[in-house]
Amino acid sequence: MLGRYFWLGLALWLSLGLAQQSDATRTIERQIQEYQQLLEDRRQEQARIERELGALRSQLEATLRERDQVSEELFGLRQERTTLLSEIAALEADLAQTELEIRTLTQRLSELKGRIATLLVSLHRQAAGRFSWVLARAESFYELRVKNHYLSILTNRDVELLNEIDRTVLTLEAKQRQLTAQVNERNAKAAELAANAQRLEATQANLNRLIGQLEATREGQLAQRGAMLQEQVRLEQTIAGAQRALQQERQRIQRALEEARRRAEQAASERERQVAQSDVERASRDLAAITTPTRQVETDWALPFPNARLVSRFREEGTWIVLRAEREGTAVRSALSGTVTMVQRVQANSGFLVVVAHSPELSTAYQGLQPPEVKVGDRVSQGTVLGYLGGGVLMPPDTLRFMVNLTRDGRPAWVDPAPYLGFR
Repeated sequence: MLGRYFWLGLALWLSLGLAQQSDATRTIERQIQEYQQLLEDRRQEQARIERELGALRSQLEATLRERDQVSEELFGLRQERTTLLSEIAALEADLAQTELEIRTLTQRLSELKGRIATLLVSLHRQAAGRFSWVLARAESFYELRVKNHYLSILTNRDVELLNEIDRTVLTLEAKQRQLTAQVNERNAKAAELAANAQRLEATQANLNRLIGQLEATREGQLAQRGAMLQEQVRLEQTIAGAQRALQQERQRIQRALEEARRRAEQAASERERQVAQSDVERASRDLAAITTPTRQVETDWALPFPNARLVSRFREEGTWIVLRAEREGTAVRSALSGTVTMVQRVQANSGFLVVVAHSPELSTAYQGLQPPEVKVGDRVSQGTVLGYLGGGVLMPPDTLRFMVNLTRDGRPAWVDPAPYLGFR
């Protein structure tokens, strides 16, 4: 589409000398307006892409942080599982050693019980014969008690050895149960860690896929933004070329007007003066067609004052258009019904500024006024007098700066007011 506009504009430019003056200038103006509208559309699309890129960048950064956090958790779980497996291996080795000791002591206990039982029988027989003779010869009760004491010590020592082995076996069995419980507990924890690690690995894989998709989307949007920037540059160059052609046409008509006036002043006869005056009127009409476009379309908006002429287009001086009244100090009226949201003296050079909100998305602004007739909060109808021209020291007292602010997709922006007022 850009190529079609470019070559159409170039063809129009080359054919200026063959077409009539008014048709050529109107065609250039219409072409410039189409270019500017296309450029504005590209700027809005560029702004949308920038917003999407910002949101995508935030989402990508959040996803990367989430992936890094999952990676840290996964690394911690793996470290913990490695440590736990080392502890399990050590406990299992300790458990195996304890089981071996239990089996050894149990076997020894079984052997000792048999040997001690045989030994006790033999000892008691011997002791009974020996001590029975000693007891028979005891001369006192005290001597009898001493001898009986030594006999009991011999028996108690035999029993104590068995009891000590029993206690050792019981201790080892308790240790075996404790180690078995610890091994089971750590095995359960290791299984839980393995399950958590598997879950985190799946989450990590999903995050990596999401990051890949976001990065691919971002690359596509960046490429689209680059292409749109190149197209925007080409559009701006095309507009600049058309505006130069329009300016050259204005200068040519101005020169023709001055030449016709000079011929009218220097005419030697009435006929020559009439012909020259006819050229003056035609050149004046052509120049007026360029510099002061009239309303072409009826709209629901009212002009700030009757018979307003558009003398400066949007962005030629700033984010406004300049309208000229038929006389100085003309009353300025609201283009639509609404509420006054601002009354401010911007600076002495520019006079007072009045802003009227017509909806949450739409506002109009009027600059170059004398002290306004309204105040903030006033409800105004379409056509209500807001103030009078002539408030700016350096602004002509018959001109008004008119602005329109429109909110789209939550973003307020200054837009060209001319179409709203019916100017082509």
